[in-house]
Amino acid sequence: MEYLFICEFGKKRSVKAAEIANEISRRNKLNINASYCGMGDLEDNLSSIKLDKYDRIIVMEDYMKEILNKKYKVRLSIIESLDILEFPGISLSLTTNSLIESKVREMLNLNEVLK
Repeated sequence: MEYLFICEFGKKRSVKAAEIANEISRRNKLNINASYCGMGDLEDNLSSIKLDKYDRIIVMEDYMKEILNKKYKVRLSIIESLDILEFPGISLSLTTNSLIESKVREMLNLNEVLK
């Protein structure tokens, strides 16, 4: 399955979430290939980012769901929000990393498997 993680700039949260999803997939022999981008990447690279190839699109903030649905015609049924806010100018903290990992595991329904 192809997963796309999206945050505002494609530099912190979505990168970490895709890394975690790929690591979980590798360790548990799941068929998941996760990639990432920022909302700005969609604007700049529409020709190279084909949103219709993804089985699931996971956004970091709720407002992104509506943009993907209305502007890019992505079906709401494949979009999920982790609801992890960005704090510009601040690097990812251990707390944020843990939150991202917890939410990705929950999204993949693997909390019991990975304990």
